[in-house]
Amino acid sequence: MISLEEFVGQPLVTTRLSIAVKAARQQSRPLDHTLLFGPPGLGKTTLAQLMAKDLDKSMTQLLGPNVDKTSLIIALNRYQLIFIDEIHRLQAATEEILYPVMQSQTLDMGSGIHKPLPNTTIIGATTLPGSLTAPLRDRFGIQLELVHYSHDAIKTILNAAHSSLRYQIYDKLAAVSRGTPRIALRLLRRLEDLALVSKQPYEPSLVDQMLTLEGIDSQGLTSLDLKYLKSLAHGPRGLQALSALLGYSQDDISTMIEPYLLQQGLVERQSKGRELTQQGTTYLISSLLKEVPN
Repeated sequence: MISLEEFVGQPLVTTRLSIAVKAARQQSRPLDHTLLFGPPGLGKTTLAQLMAKDLDKSMTQLLGPNVDKTSLIIALNRYQLIFIDEIHRLQAATEEILYPVMQSQTLDMGSGIHKPLPNTTIIGATTLPGSLTAPLRDRFGIQLELVHYSHDAIKTILNAAHSSLRYQIYDKLAAVSRGTPRIALRLLRRLEDLALVSKQPYEPSLVDQMLTLEGIDSQGLTSLDLKYLKSLAHGPRGLQALSALLGYSQDDISTMIEPYLLQQGLVERQSKGRELTQQGTTYLISSLLKEVPN
């Protein structure tokens, strides 16, 4: 496994983490509790695993909504690093167990008994940092935002996964991957499947075939994105109305759909709701015209 310094695509995050990890090791102290936040698929779990490797510490991975008080206490007694994904979805009673752990390195066992946990670090990951309670969020000494990857960073990741493809193929895949390695690698696997089954060589035209099968256009937008844009065609809509129209939760819309559309300048958030930009209107009209039979 690579080290933090070799992780591609989040240079500011990995630099800050590397400094914190090295300082903790040099002073033989636990790493400060760390919060990683940003859109899905950017590498929060991988970064936590690399932190554990570079610290040479044992780590367990928990999923916030599935963690109860008992499972959390067991994990705290067994592991030095506790990685909690979707930490914003912890139950209130479970979250409260973390407060003394993060504040004073002790575990409240009840009946006035507090067990020291001198080497414990909590690593939290979330796509919705604003949904964390203030008491929990404020206890993280390190808070790092992961951002969408650059085009070149995505190409580097694709090349590492499959190093014998033509440059144009990496370029086309990177262009539709929404700055997200998880999406880029998923599309690469679908391309490999298509090449294997169709017995066609890896050519840019094969990428186009795969994207058509996946329902992805040249800008990386899907049919769900288009449905979202269509819902704004007659004026601004609030998140609750969009949720009802699209059949997705408000959290899913704000974390899965909107970030890329906002990044591409197709929509904007206003006090009256989400609305199309001029660029978004132009894109929508162009997409609708393509749907009209000749």
